[in-house]
Amino acid sequence: MDKDKGKNLRKELPLTQHTLTVDQVYAEHGTNPEAGLRSAQVTSLRAQFGENKLTPQATIPLWLLYIYQYTNFFSLPLIGGGILCFIAYGLDKSDQSNLYLGIVLIAVVVITSSYSFYHEAASLSIMQGFKNMVPKKCKVLRDGATAVLDAVDLVPGDL
Repeated sequence: MDKDKGKNLRKELPLTQHTLTVDQVYAEHGTNPEAGLRSAQVTSLRAQFGENKLTPQATIPLWLLYIYQYTNFFSLPLIGGGILCFIAYGLDKSDQSNLYLGIVLIAVVVITSSYSFYHEAASLSIMQGFKNMVPKKCKVLRDGATAVLDAVDLVPGDL
């Protein structure tokens, strides 16, 4: 059953809007090129589609993002090797090479994880900056008059 669901999710949707004429687009959205949408249409479309904004993704706290860096397939074997080196040193303290090797392995994990965290946190802040680039206001034709509205108040069919 899950296999069929996955196939359905990967199925391409038929996109034919680009083949429509301008008049067909107006008819499909129930709008008028001279007057735009009526107030009653806007109210029903807003109830149907909601606000014109993206649903924000769940954000991960930075401390948890840092912890995640230690759980990748590069870090886990190195952490395991470091722990084994410390155990071997604990069993035989006459050979200090196991202690040094364990310290080096754990240091490599800490350095690479910190470096990966720094780059991932930087890319997250860049993505947050993109959200601020979205225009806040726009001109729209409704009820035969041009108005300046917040972009969140747009509905399908607005001109």
